[in-house]
Amino acid sequence: MPSVESDRIISLLKNAIRLSNHTYRDVEREMGWRVGTITRLMRGGLGLKVEHLLSILHVIGFSPGRFFVAACPILTAAEPAEDRLFRLLEQMYADPALQAAPSAANPQDEIDEMVQTSLRKLIASGALAAGTQEPQT
Repeated sequence: MPSVESDRIISLLKNAIRLSNHTYRDVEREMGWRVGTITRLMRGGLGLKVEHLLSILHVIGFSPGRFFVAACPILTAAEPAEDRLFRLLEQMYADPALQAAPSAANPQDEIDEMVQTSLRKLIASGALAAGTQEPQT
């Protein structure tokens, strides 16, 4: 039995197909599927799989990333564990082409880097100051 969430995702996919000016038949032809396949997928008769979803999105020219952002927008602040997991997965699966291009860095990464630089300077200046002082007798 489909859940409310899966029904919502299927509804979003139906609307994405319609708004892309493609018909179900256009998509079926492009994918080599028989007539009625998408209708059966959308009604739950065949069970929509990730592979089907990604193929349909490719045909209609809609990136999976943008589809899922539309499907699951981040509306509230995440718990620390969820935020950490998100950042780790984002780093692991980020597009290498995007990583090579200069872009705005994560603000937290920038803060971490500034703190590290400041600590290095502080430690270095403390070591110099300690090295220049004569031991008192």
